[in-house]
Amino acid sequence: MATATRRILFLTCPHLALFKRGVVHDLNEGAIAVCGGLEAVGLEVDHFDLNARFNNLGKTDEEWSPQDAYALTTIDGLKSLIDGTLSSSSLEKWCRDLLTGIELANYDAICLSVVRSIPGDDYTRACFSFALFLASHWKLPTALGGTFTLKNLSKELVEEYLHACRLPHLMVVDGPGHREFPEVLKTASLNVPLDRHYRRFPGNNLSTHTPKVEVINANEVKVDLARDFFRPEVIARYPEVQKIPLFFVVPYTFSTGCRFTCAFCMTAGKDYDTLSPVQTVDHLERMVERGASDFRFFNTNINMNLRFAIDFANEIIRRGLKIRFSDSCNLRITSREMFAALGEAGCIKLWYGADAIGPQVQASISKRQDVDKMLTALTNAHDAGIWNAINLIHSFPHETEEDFQMMIDFVRDAREICDAYQVNHFKLMPNIAYQSDPEKFKIRIRRDRSDRYTSDYDEIGGLTWEQKVEQRSNRTQRICEELSLLQRWFRQNDDLLFGLSHLDLSKARKREIFDLTYKELGIINADLSRFSYEPELKVRRFEELRNAYLADQQPRMATAH
Repeated sequence: MATATRRILFLTCPHLALFKRGVVHDLNEGAIAVCGGLEAVGLEVDHFDLNARFNNLGKTDEEWSPQDAYALTTIDGLKSLIDGTLSSSSLEKWCRDLLTGIELANYDAICLSVVRSIPGDDYTRACFSFALFLASHWKLPTALGGTFTLKNLSKELVEEYLHACRLPHLMVVDGPGHREFPEVLKTASLNVPLDRHYRRFPGNNLSTHTPKVEVINANEVKVDLARDFFRPEVIARYPEVQKIPLFFVVPYTFSTGCRFTCAFCMTAGKDYDTLSPVQTVDHLERMVERGASDFRFFNTNINMNLRFAIDFANEIIRRGLKIRFSDSCNLRITSREMFAALGEAGCIKLWYGADAIGPQVQASISKRQDVDKMLTALTNAHDAGIWNAINLIHSFPHETEEDFQMMIDFVRDAREICDAYQVNHFKLMPNIAYQSDPEKFKIRIRRDRSDRYTSDYDEIGGLTWEQKVEQRSNRTQRICEELSLLQRWFRQNDDLLFGLSHLDLSKARKREIFDLTYKELGIINADLSRFSYEPELKVRRFEELRNAYLADQQPRMATAH
């Protein structure tokens, strides 16, 4: 007698949507990779994206109460919420709304994917706590994962949460989910002993399984540009935009690690691994057969190897796949042939880490790039119809005015061939060369002024930290004025670019539509801070609400005693 196929319900938990209502919220790359891994071992998987659903429910951070914030950012608060001694009608209602239409009785087990979109303790705790509270609404065997979230929380804190909340049907799986979730769920059962509630697995994050792109609530994931972006004035001037269909963008990675050793980068020098061009296009072809056509690749570089990039593009062309994709690209290993092939294969956008421009800074960060060759590469990409997006980093330790002026000159020289910019100042992040060997870079780290993500520092023989902050503020303002950043910044928008790329438009016309779209949305010449992507401000509001709840409880606790 044949054994019935186990049915798995895969839920992407709310994360960014908890703090910021957006026009769209993307599919999560890890989630679709894990769903593909589950399917590959013979499990039947239904994927619901609850982050997109939460976003479409129209919830905002203003609706959170002090007790909500207390419940989602403290262990005691979450425990009280789950055991019923703390009341939160909003959290209870939102969980019910999220699960509406999902027949839990049809499944043998549940997977919960907890995503960390931004760093921050309160943000991460809130996402993790919401997932645990959601899991308290059923008794099915449940595996919860999310590598970056769990790494941010630490093993000890996760175990403290699990022991406090006492959910015997739930196990936390810390490791590459595409490989470990299938193994766990093949034998998932109720009443897992508490000492087995947390399992950590080492391993590579590169999946050889085809991601499963189907989402049951697909309509809540798709982008509707006509509804969300285009005003009547835009449609009147560019009527072709009405032909853009509903679409969704699939995140996908086919290489990990990096061969370069840039001193400011957290992934520098990590073991590089990649699928072959044929394997990669096999995955893309299967995803196309299942309804995908737009892809956002998250490789360190698509051209870590020039031959790979060309062969990859030519394989897409040979198979006749009608797709659109974006990725990252370095400016050191390029050729006109490569950009032409990528453009013909469907590449619509590339992000380049130009980073520092001055040769003195380039030498200090181990990233030597010839400016003339960089401009030649950008010209070749522009000629291939590819949207050029540039990452710039200024105010490195001991960066001179001459170094910075070379960045300004580069921006001026590249004005006509570059479409979007991301301007950042140097940050002393953990696990980078500047942290491990500060004396080599002539800096002194202020240990008492460091947090988990960045550190303050003084230049040895140079600027103090306070002077450095003033310098980077001044330079950010100067380069933003040079770039007319307001328009350049919004030209980063992937959803609008992917939508316009469904039409046969020149780059010049795409630029026109971008600029008019944002002018009609009231963004051009508006206060940029209103539109900045800063969910950390929402998290700070969460912290204020929690503290207000605790302050309100202190007099009551004192009276009770």
